[in-house]
Amino acid sequence: DPAPFARAIEKLSTYHWVVLTSANGVDALFAELSRTGRDARGFGAARVCAIGPATAARLRARGIDADLVPSEFRGEAVADALLARIGGRETETRVLVPRAEIAREALPRLLLARGVNVDVVASYRAEGPTRETEDAIAQALSERTIDVVTLTSPSSAERLTETLRARSLDATTLLEHVLIASIGPVTSEACAKVGLRVDITAPVYTAEGLVDALADHVTSHGLPR
Repeated sequence: DPAPFARAIEKLSTYHWVVLTSANGVDALFAELSRTGRDARGFGAARVCAIGPATAARLRARGIDADLVPSEFRGEAVADALLARIGGRETETRVLVPRAEIAREALPRLLLARGVNVDVVASYRAEGPTRETEDAIAQALSERTIDVVTLTSPSSAERLTETLRARSLDATTLLEHVLIASIGPVTSEACAKVGLRVDITAPVYTAEGLVDALADHVTSHGLPR
């Protein structure tokens, strides 16, 4: 339902902070501003927090310099940094978190626990792969033609195991000879919950950080045999 998101963007300038948790979220927000004939000026005096450098860069390309980019790119760190900036005015502060329809609850939960007024709205939906793509992935893994699996979110780890399970395939066995690289600790924790072994956890939680960590590992250790 796009209505809650549209209503939130209509009153965007009334928030004290707007927290963007992905580049996709930035694109969705500006698409809604454009749909209603507005631009970056719609933020008014609202301050903007970006969860990481990729999100901050997408904002910058739209004419907004983020007021806050936490050093660690996860919900808990964003909440800590934001609460430090709010500094004792929690109950007076209104925060908008436009994000994917399915996302972790750590950020809003921690803010709400401290009395912050938080509006969480779905600004976009992350669609899964088609059945044909899932079939191709399962076949490639079964035929051992894939050397590396990169996982960039908890939902990607969950979807991979669900895809294999739906085809009566055991993920643990099938991925035994595959290098599994995770974008960060949150995704690695999700992998553990669904029974996936993680070989590499990127120390910098971005796509570039994941590629760098993977390249370093392969250079040092080679690919699994």
